Amino acid sequence: MTSRIENFELKEIQQKLLEIAKVFHKICEKNQIMYYMLGGTMLGAVRHKGFIPWDDDMDFGVMLDDFPRLKKILREELPSYYKIRTIDNSNSISNSVIKIEDCRYEIVEVEKEEVNDCIGLNIDVFPLSKTGPSEGFLSRNWLAKQLIRVNWCRYLNYRERGPVKYLISKVLSTLMCILPRKLLPYIIEKKIIPHKGNYITNYWDNEIVRDDVMGVPCKYAFEDTFFWGVANTDEYLKRLYGDYMKIPSRDEIHVHIVKCKRRN
Repeated sequence: MTSRIENFELKEIQQKLLEIAKVFHKICEKNQIMYYMLGGTMLGAVRHKGFIPWDDDMDFGVMLDDFPRLKKILREELPSYYKIRTIDNSNSISNSVIKIEDCRYEIVEVEKEEVNDCIGLNIDVFPLSKTGPSEGFLSRNWLAKQLIRVNWCRYLNYRERGPVKYLISKVLSTLMCILPRKLLPYIIEKKIIPHKGNYITNYWDNEIVRDDVMGVPCKYAFEDTFFWGVANTDEYLKRLYGDYMKIPSRDEIHVHIVKCKRRN
């Protein structure tokens, strides 16, 4: 599949993401920080030995307890043309993710066209937390999921999702502007997600799996290098995608970047 993001071929974008990921991997190895490939990045490693052909992002996970140290190390050890973006210094970030960005490039993301934020080409590093298995009505995991959806309305433009969802999102967005920007993420991370149990969640991306499925990270080939990933990939990917070896239809393909340009 040949694809293009405005100003760049997708393959060029993937190569630049891979370069960022290699730096992240090297820093984690040096400082003994455990990480996993997540979501579509893990799927790409298993199904394609690299990027899913249409993918334009990379996702990794680090346990929440290691996040403060990881932020400090990244600030100290990243090359000068890379930097980290967090909810503390970026208007377009709605949660506790760390984005490692290449400052030489600037992107526009899907549904964030109206956000006043010039963010660079980046990979995502999500916090992983211990939790329990319950996702039922009014459980902590259910409540976190609902609050995350509400929180997204502050940042995303839902115009393409139909008039009803767009109207609801605009109402919620207006209400959310009354609240401090970091309040809901703080409540979700510190007060709702329990931080104990035999499951691990990337709650910002709605992933909950048993901790023995995540297991001790294993190395997987990815393009011309190796990254650490989930131990039991079959169970992990089935939970996320069902028949994960089946190639989705064009209508099921989701992209993140609509524009990418080189900064002057």
